[in-house]
Amino acid sequence: MQYEVLQPFEIEYGPVGPQIDKLSDGSYRYLAGEGEQIELSYKDYENAVATPDNGNTKSAYLGVIKNTKLSQT
Repeated sequence: MQYEVLQPFEIEYGPVGPQIDKLSDGSYRYLAGEGEQIELSYKDYENAVATPDNGNTKSAYLGVIKNTKLSQT
């Protein structure tokens, strides 16, 4: 998804860390981590985008510009 910022809000920002996934055969896969991530507080997340669940809030922080489906392969 691509968003536009409609009003300022606070975020936590940092690198995506490594993780280890356990696979169905019992083996493990190491994912090195890369890129950056942002995290919103629950209050901000709850009202980030206007939805029926938050009463289509008039004070959304983000507006959806484009929704692109990603390949599942």
